[in-house]
Amino acid sequence: MIDPTKSPLEYVCDATFLSAMKALTEGYVVVGSSATGQLGSAVAGGGMDLVWDLWNEQFAVYVYPQGGLSYFNISAGAQVYTGFGFGNGGQPHPHIHSAWSGWFRGASASFGVDVFKLLSLEASVSYFESPDRSTVGGLVGAGASVSVPRIRDVLRLPLRASAAGVEAGYWTPLDAATRMFFNARINRSHVIMKPAADGRPHAVVNLEPGRWGVAEHMFHVLGATPLTPGFMFLASAVSIFKEYMEGRGLAGDRRAGVQQLHNWACSETYALIQRYRSEVPTGTLQREYPGGHTIARTSRGKYLITSTVGGSDAVGAWTTVMRLRTGENAYGGVPSVRFGTAMRGAPSGMIDGQPVSMLQLSSQLMDIRRRMDAA
Repeated sequence: MIDPTKSPLEYVCDATFLSAMKALTEGYVVVGSSATGQLGSAVAGGGMDLVWDLWNEQFAVYVYPQGGLSYFNISAGAQVYTGFGFGNGGQPHPHIHSAWSGWFRGASASFGVDVFKLLSLEASVSYFESPDRSTVGGLVGAGASVSVPRIRDVLRLPLRASAAGVEAGYWTPLDAATRMFFNARINRSHVIMKPAADGRPHAVVNLEPGRWGVAEHMFHVLGATPLTPGFMFLASAVSIFKEYMEGRGLAGDRRAGVQQLHNWACSETYALIQRYRSEVPTGTLQREYPGGHTIARTSRGKYLITSTVGGSDAVGAWTTVMRLRTGENAYGGVPSVRFGTAMRGAPSGMIDGQPVSMLQLSSQLMDIRRRMDAA
């Protein structure tokens, strides 16, 4: 149901804000490479992921095997890729191994160009998820391979596309590589041990609580690549947001911080409450604000807000929502009520979709207002 008290900007913000915040508070940056070889119909290989946990400010390296069966051929290839992972509901992962070690499954699609039937250049996109879907993400990659062409392949087209089926693999922390990428010159960084999916403790480069620790480490590992500035900016934004939450006592509950920031960014009602609180520090004075809003503090320190849409004499042109909110725009304890009349001066009105006489409308609204004031 469309809420007439919300502006189009609020609807757009509500639809996009939380997914953007997920990238900030439950996000991972991954850069990796893989290599495969084929002899006959057997395909084998493996890959390595370099992963940064943006919120927990940690880094670790993981390896995984690749294998399968294909048509008969002799070939070897390599691919590099990068992408993002996200927490996907449930409790946020407490550390990087909790999110990135263990089983993953996924699917990929690729587009390739064959050069002289011997060298293949390929671009790919992939989706991955853990079996419980607590971590999901996507990758884009590019690679090349060489192969011994078969006679029947000489006549094939140079352009090709493919979609792979479901794939699965087990990601294991590679402690030696994790330690190799540790840089003691990054302020306060150090190596700690955290349990992985195999139940054993494995190395993690801990980069907190320095604001620029993750960004500095990304530059240390990746160097001056075209992707590095964007990754560093994202990591710095997460660190600044984490500091913002710590300053408000919310560092232990990132989702509460996201909700608070969502209120600031997306809720006109929340912004009006904060404005009213600054203009009317005490008392129950009612104030009117642009856009058809009135706010008054109740006797128990909550905020009674009315928001009116419309105002002409056309049928159904206006409706008002009366609601009770706390200072953080949370539910105040009495359900909101929507009321109005078919037109100005009409003999009857509506409360939450039910017709009432104008006399009943007034008395019922006064009763609701008294209950809101006492809540």
